[in-house]
Amino acid sequence: MKIAGEVVLITGAGGGIGRALAREARRRGAAGLILSDLPGPGLESIAAETGALAIAGDLRDPDFIPALVQQGEAALGPIGIACANAGTAAGWIEKGIITAPGDEIWALAWEVNVLSHVRLSRAVLPGMIARGRGHLLQTISAAGLLTAPGAATYSATKHAALGLAESIAIAHGKDGIGVTALCPQGVDTAMLADVKDEATRADGVMSAEEVAALGFDGVEAGQFLVTPHERVRRYMMKKAGDYEGWIISMQEYKARMRR
Repeated sequence: MKIAGEVVLITGAGGGIGRALAREARRRGAAGLILSDLPGPGLESIAAETGALAIAGDLRDPDFIPALVQQGEAALGPIGIACANAGTAAGWIEKGIITAPGDEIWALAWEVNVLSHVRLSRAVLPGMIARGRGHLLQTISAAGLLTAPGAATYSATKHAALGLAESIAIAHGKDGIGVTALCPQGVDTAMLADVKDEATRADGVMSAEEVAALGFDGVEAGQFLVTPHERVRRYMMKKAGDYEGWIISMQEYKARMRR
């Protein structure tokens, strides 16, 4: 599915990968852009730069995403590509009990990293299925394929987001719906600046622009899994081939990080 000529919706568009996705969608000739994030100058500036419709709101509000889709389609027409991009690394820790973050932090991670994907899919899929075409680009993380040491909230919710993406692809692929799971490691964004765990930087930090371009390349190629960092696929094979050995190697890696 080409970006050119499509109405593209992007959540978490005020910065990082979302901001880069907005620029890349415009560069590729999107017919219209619907950008969403929390209210603030980040969303306002990227909307002004790209000529997009900006709709501010909190994805944790269960009524916001249906209203976002309804308002966006009323203004620009049917959404062809929906990018569930918003995310949070809340609860990332370096030492101590990894599940120690309180329920409110787990709830935040669940709402943003998983339920926002569920709600966006629920809002756009009926129309896409009726039209027989549409694509979901889900910004997830290599942590959804592997695991980020010190980040139980992040890793668990990213695993769940990947499971959701797989489920949608399997259930609705024959309805004309494409799904792309974008799973980078370290990306030069504000989120990475808040994370001190060097495991996320071990294989190099990519720019948000590089990751956005590869994500849309995956959409246009009809590719399910996009791993911008090439080593991720090798790590996946190692994990699948020797799960116990992989756990032990990660334990040793984490122990070295603590020294």
